[in-house]
Amino acid sequence: MNIVVVDNNHIKQHFSQIITSTTAQQIKKIIIKSKSGKGKTSLLKYFIQQCGAAGIPCIYFDFKTEDFKSEIDFTDQIIYYLTKFYNKISFSSYDACLQDYYQLSNNEIIIKNIKVIQSSIGNITTSNDIAPRIIPKVATAFWNDYNLTLSDKKIVLLLDSFEQAPDTIHNWVSRYLLKADLSGNQLYTIIAGQEGAFYNYAMDSDDIKKYLLPDNYSLEDWYKFGEQIHIIDKNYIDRCFNYYEGEPFYMCIALKPQGELNDK
Repeated sequence: MNIVVVDNNHIKQHFSQIITSTTAQQIKKIIIKSKSGKGKTSLLKYFIQQCGAAGIPCIYFDFKTEDFKSEIDFTDQIIYYLTKFYNKISFSSYDACLQDYYQLSNNEIIIKNIKVIQSSIGNITTSNDIAPRIIPKVATAFWNDYNLTLSDKKIVLLLDSFEQAPDTIHNWVSRYLLKADLSGNQLYTIIAGQEGAFYNYAMDSDDIKKYLLPDNYSLEDWYKFGEQIHIIDKNYIDRCFNYYEGEPFYMCIALKPQGELNDK
C-alpha cells in the first residue's frame, strides 16, 4: 500500500512544485516541525516516493539510526550517495583539503573521518581540537566541488529526526548547509524535527520555508484518509477517533492494517 499523509496538502503542493519545475525554485530549504508522532517521517517518505516516481535523486538520513562522529562523517556519506547517482563526479578539492591536513598533522595519529586513535606516543590531538581548524576549509572545498560538478542537477536532501543529530551536525547544517551559496544550483534541503531541535541554531532566512504540523487532524480528514486506503466503514473510523482522541500516530497504526485487509 502506498504511503498516505493525512492533510498537509499545502506542504505536498510545495513539494510537487519542486519536483515538477524545470528551473530552481526560489525556496529550496524547508523545515518541518512538530511534536513526536505527528507525521513528519510519513511526510518525508511520501516525498521520497514522489522523487522516485519523478526520477529525482534523493538522499535520506534519519538521525535516530545514523551515527556520525563528526561533520566529516556526514559530508563523506553525502558524497558516497552522490557518487552512486553520478559516478563520474569528483570531489577533488575536498579530498585534497583532507589530505593536506593529514600531511601537516605530523604527530597526530588520524584515520579517515577525523577519528583519532589514542596513543601514549607524541602529542595526540583529539577530534574536538581538530574540528575548529579543519571544518571551515573542508566545508568550503565541499561546496566548491559540489557547485562545480552538480550545479545543474536537481537533488533532494532529507534530514529526519533532526533533534537527535549531534551538535556538530546541527552546527554544520546551520552554518554551512543552510547558508551555502548555491545560486544556480538545484539542491533542495528538507529538515524534519521536533520544535526544540531548531531553537539554538540559525534557521531563519528569507529562502527557508517553515511548516508546523498540527497536533491533531479533524474527523473529516480521517474520513478522507479512510477513503484513500479503502476503509468504507466510517463507524470504524469514528471509534478509532474517539478512542485515540485523534492522535495521528495511533490513528495510522489503527487504520492502515484495516485498509490493507480491504485491499486483499
